[in-house]
Amino acid sequence: MKSEKGTNVGKKDLKEKAHYTPPSTTTLPAPQVPESDASVLHYSGGVGYYAVHIGTSALVANATLELIVQLYRQQNNGGNTWFYEHTVTAEEASAQKAVINIHRAILNPNNYETVTLSYEVSGQTSSGVTFTLAE
Repeated sequence: MKSEKGTNVGKKDLKEKAHYTPPSTTTLPAPQVPESDASVLHYSGGVGYYAVHIGTSALVANATLELIVQLYRQQNNGGNTWFYEHTVTAEEASAQKAVINIHRAILNPNNYETVTLSYEVSGQTSSGVTFTLAE
């Protein structure tokens, strides 16, 4: 539940992405959430963070990394797409890994049923990973 070394992201840090359509082809691996319970993210009262790990050789210093957070209501009946822009540091580029900590308050199962996480960097897009949201 604690954030890992990386960037902490709360609701105020996200920007709405209107009319987002995921690309039909992806070239980068999906982000990972090591603390997830298989394909479930637990809200846990909205306290703490989930660390989203992005590992790819496409991370280069000063590139813009865009984390895309697609939240869906029941049966994919509407939802919201948000994004967070992060400038890749030299340390992240060298390690070929960035960690973005998403505050659990964003992932409220009373508002949304699922979340799909993906990212874009250096003109390339990752595949998405989908989680069910639960208490």
